[in-house]
Amino acid sequence: MQSEECEFNLLFQLELFELALTTPHSRRFSSQLIVMCLNIFLHSRSAYNNLRKYLPIPHEDTLKNYIGKLSTLDLDSECKRTISMIFMALSNEPQHCILIFDEIYVKQSQRFRGCHLIGNSIDSPGHPAKTILAIMIKPLFGNKLFIAKFLPVYKLEADLLQQELSKIIMFIRTLKTNVLALCCDNLPLNRKVFHYFNSFSSESHDFDDVVGALNGDRKTFFILFDIVHGLKCIRNNWMTEKSMKIKIKFAGDDNPTLANWNDLIKIYKEENTQIVRETNLTHSALFPSSLEKQKMSLVLQVFNEKTAAALTCRGYTETAKFISKFLRAWNIMNVRSTDVGTKLNDPDRAPIYFANDVRLNFLLDLAVSVKNMRGGRGWSRIKFLYARDYCFFFTWSSWFGCTFQTFARNRHLYLCFNGKVSV
Repeated sequence: MQSEECEFNLLFQLELFELALTTPHSRRFSSQLIVMCLNIFLHSRSAYNNLRKYLPIPHEDTLKNYIGKLSTLDLDSECKRTISMIFMALSNEPQHCILIFDEIYVKQSQRFRGCHLIGNSIDSPGHPAKTILAIMIKPLFGNKLFIAKFLPVYKLEADLLQQELSKIIMFIRTLKTNVLALCCDNLPLNRKVFHYFNSFSSESHDFDDVVGALNGDRKTFFILFDIVHGLKCIRNNWMTEKSMKIKIKFAGDDNPTLANWNDLIKIYKEENTQIVRETNLTHSALFPSSLEKQKMSLVLQVFNEKTAAALTCRGYTETAKFISKFLRAWNIMNVRSTDVGTKLNDPDRAPIYFANDVRLNFLLDLAVSVKNMRGGRGWSRIKFLYARDYCFFFTWSSWFGCTFQTFARNRHLYLCFNGKVSV
C-alpha cells in the first residue's frame, strides 16, 4: 500500500511538472488530479485559490464544470481504493469514523470524452444527472475529513441512497473500522433513509429510537442530523411565523417561554441611530434574502451573547432566555480544539471528559423540550415547522448516545463534538 501511495504521489508531481511547461489554454487534467483538487477545494476555497498562484491546477470554475459532468465509470473500485489508502495510512489503533452525505444540485449536461459518454446518471442512464450525491468520511482521533464517493443521479430515491451507504459501511468494516454514526441534513429523503436503518436495529439499547443498523446485521450506529442546518432552521422558522413567536417549555420551568422576533427588530431599529452598538445585528440577519438564509454567520448574529444581554437589559427576558438556551447548545456542539474553553473562559466550550457530564444532560433536556412543543398547522400556530422537533431530538439524543458509547467501550480521554476524538 505504501508503494502504491508513493507511486501515486510521484505521478501527481510529474503531471504538475508537465502542466507547468504548457500554456494555460492547452492544459488537460487527469481524473486523479481533478479528484485531488476537488478534495482541497471542498475543504477550503480560499486555500485552493492561494495554491493556484503557485501550482498549475484547474480554476474553480473548471472543477464546478467537472462536478456537473461526472462519469459513472468504475466508481465502486475508486471509492474502495480511496478509503483503503487513507485508513491504511492512519494509526494501527482501532479506528472509528462518521459517515456524512449530502446532495449537490447541478446543471444537466453531457459530453463525449475518452471514448465514453460522460454526464449520464447511474439510476437512469438515458438522462443526464441533476444531482450529485457526495459521501464523505470523517475518521476520529482528529484525522481529516475526505470525500469517498461522488454519484451522479437523475432522481435520488431513498432506496438508492440506502444501498450506497450500506455498501460503504460494509466495506469500511472489512478494514476493521467501526462506523460510529451517520450524519446529514434534515431533508425528508434523509429522514426516510434513517427510518429504514432504524427499522433494522433489533438490538436492545438505551437509545433505540436514534440507533440504526444494516439489514441482518447486529452492529449498530447512531443517527445524526447536522446541527448547523438545525440552528438555521430555528432562525428561519422563527422569523417566518406569521405571529413571529415561538413558545417552548424548558426543563425545570413552570411556565412556557414565549420568544418574540419583533423584540430583535425593535433593538435593531433603536441602535440604527446610535454610534456605539450593543449587538452585532444587521439588516441581513433580521430580514435575510433566500440566499442569505443559508449563511451561518447571519444566524450567529441572532444567537449571540451580545444579543441576549441587550434583550435582558431592555426587559425582553423571555426572548433572551430562548436565545441563551440554544446558544449554549451551539457552544457545546461546536468545540474545535481542546483549549478554546480556557481561552474564552467558557466551560461549555471545553471537550467532554466524562459520560455523565452535565452538559450532556442539558442537551438531552433541550431535545425533550423541543420534542414536546405544540403540534398542528395553520398561520396561528406557535411552533417549529413540521419535523424540526424530530431533527433536534434525534441529533442531541444521538450525541448523548455516541458519548456514552465512546467512553464506555473505547476508553478515550476526551471527545469534541465537532468529530475529533483523542486518546
